[in-house]
Amino acid sequence: MKFRNLLTVTIVALVLTSCASTSTKMTGTWKAPDFKTKNFKKLLVMGVSQDGVDRRMFESAMVKALSKAGVTSIASYTVLPDGGKLNKSTVTEVVKKHKYDGVIVTKLITVSTDIKHVAAKSYAQPTGFYQVGYPTGYYRSGYNGFYAPGYYNHYVTSYNIVNEPAYNVETNTAVIETNLYDVETGNLVWSGRSATINPLSAGNAIPSITSTIVKKLKQEKIITN
Repeated sequence: MKFRNLLTVTIVALVLTSCASTSTKMTGTWKAPDFKTKNFKKLLVMGVSQDGVDRRMFESAMVKALSKAGVTSIASYTVLPDGGKLNKSTVTEVVKKHKYDGVIVTKLITVSTDIKHVAAKSYAQPTGFYQVGYPTGYYRSGYNGFYAPGYYNHYVTSYNIVNEPAYNVETNTAVIETNLYDVETGNLVWSGRSATINPLSAGNAIPSITSTIVKKLKQEKIITN
């Protein structure tokens, strides 16, 4: 493969790789008008998922992120059964028994795919070389100036035309909704939605999701330590 073709393939690969990186941002939040900053002592973290492994990974990561923020929390999989839909009485009983004062419930809302077409383009790529030295030549002792004799030593170069083929960039977005309930009142006190770009897998995306959510909860003074 010629160098210029290899360079073209490399550039396209780098573009596609950079577009495939996972990142999460909050797209919107809501706070109950009458909610005042509360120092939650013990939160129950619930990840709503039909996949038990994903649930465990998410809840464990959220507990870890909250712990770093100085908030004590417990993953629901340690106190609530796997499989099936949990009924209100089961959850209420567990919350009361373990004296949680807040419950965080997170669930996947949707996953969307967007495909962007990037048109083919051409550009000039220099070939050849520059002489070493300042600015484009080299210093020769006894010679008047920094350039070696002969104008050709100033700048030896030519240009090839590189054709970069068209390609598609696929962007997948997972939208997550997180709700925080105050056990004392039973009311929803905060809700937020986050968008995660290119979640290659649950394990790849979860750290980004949980850290972003907890950071926002801290910023909006919903949780304190």
